[in-house]
Amino acid sequence: MKLFYPIVVFSLSGLLFTSCSGEEKDPNAFEVIYEEELDELDEFDAFGLKAYGINAMIYLPDETADIGAAAEPKVEHEPDGFKWDLHVGQNFHMRIDDWGDEEMVSFHKEELQDFSSMYKVEFLEESENFLYYKKTLKVDGSKDAGKNVGVEHVSFHCFGQHTIGGINYVFRTNDSGHPKPITEYMAKSIKSVKEIVD
Repeated sequence: MKLFYPIVVFSLSGLLFTSCSGEEKDPNAFEVIYEEELDELDEFDAFGLKAYGINAMIYLPDETADIGAAAEPKVEHEPDGFKWDLHVGQNFHMRIDDWGDEEMVSFHKEELQDFSSMYKVEFLEESENFLYYKKTLKVDGSKDAGKNVGVEHVSFHCFGQHTIGGINYVFRTNDSGHPKPITEYMAKSIKSVKEIVD
């Protein structure tokens, strides 16, 4: 009993000090802290997708990121649709697709191999639920082209799958891809996706 009393008093005093701090917290606000990746996400802000039908949050580049990011992300989505377009400024365009119970990462990798006659694909990072790759267009006659002819067409792509509420969502770069600096930010955003547990 002697030990119980000081613990209760300490706990109550802790509650009094925290409740009297004068700060009012928004009951709808949430924050997820990724201890291992905290330093990597210092140019990112949390963004909730629940208002758009996905019960998850994602970290997106903020105005301090060197990609021309706008202050407010923009989501384009038709009600009851299966596709979302997520824009942060003019340069960052992420696509989100609802694939139900389909496992899409291995399928996408096979799909890339089907176009190997058109593109050279170099995987920069690869895991069970995430792909980050460089895609180079193979141009006929590039060996004989002059030095001033721009024949190299390179883009960078990310493709990640997250299961949210039993549904597999794919978060990816748009079809045309992005330059590497933007794709680096996008890779961190895709990896940061977490389901919101009510």
